[in-house]
Amino acid sequence: MKKVLLFSITMLFSAVIYCQDLIITTNGDSIKCDIATVKNEKIFYIVKSNDERRSMSLPLDKVKHFEYKDYKYQYTKQTTREKGKNNDIRDYREPGKTMLSVDGGFSFEIGKISESIPDDLKDYTQQLRSGYNFSVGITSWFDEEVGVGFKYQNFLSRNELHGDLTLKYGKLSDNVKVSLYAPSINLRVNYRNGTSFFNNYYLGYISYKNEAVVQKPCTIKGGTVAAGIDGGYEVELGDHFLLAFQGSLVAGVLKKVNIYDGGGVRTMHLEKGSYESLYRVDFSIGLRFR
Repeated sequence: MKKVLLFSITMLFSAVIYCQDLIITTNGDSIKCDIATVKNEKIFYIVKSNDERRSMSLPLDKVKHFEYKDYKYQYTKQTTREKGKNNDIRDYREPGKTMLSVDGGFSFEIGKISESIPDDLKDYTQQLRSGYNFSVGITSWFDEEVGVGFKYQNFLSRNELHGDLTLKYGKLSDNVKVSLYAPSINLRVNYRNGTSFFNNYYLGYISYKNEAVVQKPCTIKGGTVAAGIDGGYEVELGDHFLLAFQGSLVAGVLKKVNIYDGGGVRTMHLEKGSYESLYRVDFSIGLRFR
């Protein structure tokens, strides 16, 4: 869990925002802040005080003027509009309340290799720890920054023994599938230019399955509780699509497995030092649809 916390702090540090926007109220007060969005006749913004960030809002009829960088905004009763350098005007758009996600990329396990693995099979085992990931998810947003979701992800890896070691151990191969099922709490920081930073925290269940051959075919299955975090950056591609770049950390440990072979099913309880570590780092690229 220390690794999860460290990863979380790193990703959140990358999303630090420096307050540089300005709101002027009808009373003449000036508020230096970061403007998040305008919707439902309100302006939502973030202020920093004593190293803490606070989300706040104001009714638009209390706002005389607001601006950021080279853009200036003026509220009218008909609509809220943005006027840029080139005199192009567009309406604000409210993000969708539901977001679907599809991601895929490369993964590698980072846990310690079991002490029960023979030395001449350590390289084989190390190669088996790298593979590919594919995930789908759905998020329902309460507001612009906080939502809840569900994530399903597969990690796939395979390897087969060749060369002289085959003579020593016989036929040996592994085809591993690790599936994650997890509800999540999702946090975002949105920028007005259509980009955002995000963190997703989840706690769920990992299913482990290995279609293996150890001289003869067998299937090894197990499951355990898992925790993890996603962190990354999104770029708006249009009204409904975003491109996402994501890093993830998943943590879980198998302490027992069931082995299915021609002779039936037997349960193996792993001893401390021989636990199957499922700690993994994922890097992926994905699409979001809202």
